[in-house]
Amino acid sequence: MKTCYSCIFCIFYIIGIFRVAPAQVRDDFSDGNFTYNPTWAGDTANFEINIYRQLHLRSTGSDTSVLATRITRANNMEWNFWMKLSFNTSSNNHARIYLAADTSALFSATNSYFIQVGGGDDSIYIMKQTDISVKKMFSLKSYKADHSTNTLRFRIICDEYGKWEAMVDTTGGYNYYSDGTFIDSTFHPSRWFGVFCRYTSSNSTKFYFDDFYVGPIIRDTLPPTVISQDVNTERTIRVTFSEAIQKEAAETATNFQVLSNGAWADSVIFNTDKPDEVGLIFHEPVMVAKLDSLSIRNITDISGNRMSDTIVPICYYLPKAYDILIHEIMADPDPPVELPNSEFVELYNRTQFPINLKDWSLKYGSFSKIFPSLTIRPNDYLLIVKDSNYMNWADCAVLFTSASSL
Repeated sequence: MKTCYSCIFCIFYIIGIFRVAPAQVRDDFSDGNFTYNPTWAGDTANFEINIYRQLHLRSTGSDTSVLATRITRANNMEWNFWMKLSFNTSSNNHARIYLAADTSALFSATNSYFIQVGGGDDSIYIMKQTDISVKKMFSLKSYKADHSTNTLRFRIICDEYGKWEAMVDTTGGYNYYSDGTFIDSTFHPSRWFGVFCRYTSSNSTKFYFDDFYVGPIIRDTLPPTVISQDVNTERTIRVTFSEAIQKEAAETATNFQVLSNGAWADSVIFNTDKPDEVGLIFHEPVMVAKLDSLSIRNITDISGNRMSDTIVPICYYLPKAYDILIHEIMADPDPPVELPNSEFVELYNRTQFPINLKDWSLKYGSFSKIFPSLTIRPNDYLLIVKDSNYMNWADCAVLFTSASSL
């Protein structure tokens, strides 16, 4: 029998790849557990997966509870996760996300990096622990956890040169705001990632976590796009993009121009709490009840991806009575006939102009529902529903919350 040394080499080469290739952790708890793929260790009896497929602390009394899972160090690392703390934080009620720790028993880790959300001053810090010394590496300036509900999504990256960047969406979405950078090239190869909850009895069920990713940096290569443009007054326009955009590009007034009169924006309002939006103020008024266009150029996202120069339609129109009609009411959908088994009210825009329903209200009986920012296109329809059953059928506003609303 001949020995194939090339095959033996291939086998050892493949084994070597599996030993040194950087592992990653992805867990959105859609499988309904935290005991498998990946496996979390620690105070497992104090956690559950709730009906929303989130990791939820369900404990009692005053205590500290932790869960941790294994990770592998890569040359460049990203940590991405969502969390909600349904309380105003304090020194005895706060959370930590251990980005890297030398033990799964996080409260006794002697070498670690962690984000602490809340504490005595409600701040958010990135901390480094070496032996018994804990050092504040970075303070996030954009948010304090002093609200009754704190919903946050973080993206933390560390490249191969030890440059760290902290990004956060303070609404829990994906429109990250870059809060800043710092340098630390002594990142040690710790093997555990985890959550740490410190709580008093009144907050022992108010910690939520989801959408964990730990692994090599995910590079954003897609440019932003315009998803809406609302003419609020004859001189103000709000533009919403598909993701957070760079502050410098957003605040350059000459990047925005009304084409009918050639007017550039006089000023731009960029709110760091909503980095996917800009408010434009013009000296020349937009024509009333006339279709016009807005030119947008030189816009980049926070990863440097440049959006193609874009022209979007705009119109300033003051709605009148009967411009929007209640076109149809489905109050008794059961048994269903070629439609989902769900109630709806159908609205119709009978004008030649787009109409934004923001802050309009629908009143029925003793109840009233307020519309978010939603635009009905000219000669088009909008369904008002209680759930997402109609999302594949038409534009919808999910306003109702009960099957007996109508």
